[in-house]
Amino acid sequence: MAHSVELLLDPESESWVVGIWAALSAAGLPSQGAIRSGTNRPHVTLVAAEHISPEVDTSLASILPADPLRLGLTSVVVFGGKRATIALGVVMTDALMSVHREVAAATTPHATRVFHHARPGDWTPHVTIARRVPGDRIGEVLGTIGVVGDGVTVAPQRDATAVALRRWDSDTRTDVVFGG
Repeated sequence: MAHSVELLLDPESESWVVGIWAALSAAGLPSQGAIRSGTNRPHVTLVAAEHISPEVDTSLASILPADPLRLGLTSVVVFGGKRATIALGVVMTDALMSVHREVAAATTPHATRVFHHARPGDWTPHVTIARRVPGDRIGEVLGTIGVVGDGVTVAPQRDATAVALRRWDSDTRTDVVFGG
């Protein structure tokens, strides 16, 4: 299983993303909303690894800056091929990269096998909308969330704020939230 350290969104932005999940579910399409765990929330993964020890918690508690960390949720990105992940991109800012580097530095000594896509330099910040989307259904997902349709492409955009960090433990299906 995978463990992670994530940024959580402000309530309004979280609600907006959950609305996208609901629209996909209502259309019978893959959606993160299909995950029925009480800890399932929109987030930006900063670090993902095979295992992250709770020993990192003291360090994580002090990382999120006192000033709000602004996040720009922007155009849709598609990762993968036959089974794709569809997500909202997050604008890469100096402040976001700084938090990512700090979380990676704090977490790495307490982690087993940090996944390459979460390492500084290889990381693409995003908020997942749907996973395991068959290639032939990607267009339906994009149409449902209003990205494509009738020959028009519209990129969803929203200013959001990171209000907390959390460490997700997939083995125990629990999370520890810092801040917010």
